[in-house]
Amino acid sequence: MHPPIAGEQLHALVVAAADGAEAESRALLQATLPLLVEYVAAVLVDKDDGQTAADKLAMRNELLGEVAHRVIEQRFLAEWRRSPAKDAWRFLESRVQQFAVARRDRAWVLRALDGRSAAAKALLFARLRQLFDGAARHRKLGAEEREDAFQSFSVWLLADGGRSLLRWDPEGGRSFDGWFFARALNQIDTRRRNADAAAVDELVEDPPFHDASRLAAHMQLGEIDRWLKQNCSERQYDIFIRNFVEQQSATEIAAAMGVQPGVVYMTILRLRRALASFQMT
Repeated sequence: MHPPIAGEQLHALVVAAADGAEAESRALLQATLPLLVEYVAAVLVDKDDGQTAADKLAMRNELLGEVAHRVIEQRFLAEWRRSPAKDAWRFLESRVQQFAVARRDRAWVLRALDGRSAAAKALLFARLRQLFDGAARHRKLGAEEREDAFQSFSVWLLADGGRSLLRWDPEGGRSFDGWFFARALNQIDTRRRNADAAAVDELVEDPPFHDASRLAAHMQLGEIDRWLKQNCSERQYDIFIRNFVEQQSATEIAAAMGVQPGVVYMTILRLRRALASFQMT
């Protein structure tokens, strides 16, 4: 839909309404209403959030009322009048869409957590998974580490009735995607730091894994190899061979395989404990 009046005319109405002219405020609302409907409707169809057509219509009407009220608020008008006259319509579209997106996403989170819409929850977590995968690529996580890290991220989001999901504030200036992408980066970094610290603590207490004497006393290398191939992923097997057979350090293995040292440490520890249990059977 084309704007019913030029940007300069719209800006003149904004200036007059900001100065307190009631007639111009009514004229401003009348001139913008058709496009406000279009802006809000575009936001609601942009994402599949599990709502029915009737739900979306009800939300559209509710959002439209909030948007119409905001358009003639003095604080909004004061900001709008400072925009260039030629960009008056662009300013309105941008601000209305930001507001509608934030309200849509907040309602989506609440529906996902209240237990009444499995679809809303599934679709929200599919969106969060996309954000997390982007953060994981940014931090260069491997496939296995990424999956484990997302499970931890999901637990964090849903703990205490979804407290971490509810921490996002639509009025806080950050979009849903921007806020949760930043939280995903933070969770990945925290997980790595914790893994590194735990690995170092445990390696100090336990004898080096590449000291094969204790294992060799109970198991033949062929038995170890068969057990690993049956019970480990390709990456875990590679880490074991590099450490146990080739005598590479965790730092060397991490550099060669393009993973974090903490991942190597934890893999070595888990394999050692699993093999120790295997010896006892």
